[in-house]
Amino acid sequence: MTSDMIWAEYLELCEAATRGPWIWWTSNSWRRLVSEGKLGDLHRVLTPTISRADGHPDCSVRESDMRFIASSRTMGPKAAQIALAVEKWLEAVALGQCRVPLETTPKMMLTAIRAGKGPDE
Repeated sequence: MTSDMIWAEYLELCEAATRGPWIWWTSNSWRRLVSEGKLGDLHRVLTPTISRADGHPDCSVRESDMRFIASSRTMGPKAAQIALAVEKWLEAVALGQCRVPLETTPKMMLTAIRAGKGPDE
């Protein structure tokens, strides 16, 4: 999967998920993940429930939030690695530690990063 695809998929998941910031609300010994809205309103993201029919525990959560939570474990670190590599390149250029030809495009830079090349290579 290319970095462009990772970012595109991650941003799509972010847009579909409940707006943030998300916080854990732990009052009354009842943990749940909520989103803070305007004027302090709380919107449920993930809430534990117990089924009246069979007494089994479950979670009340939207499908889009489930996908976002699950993807954050793998896509978040990948996205962070890409962002850190780009930042390293930009910092080296800003400090004059390497020269980047004028014809270098962001796509060329990402190709070099994926190949494991640093800013001075």
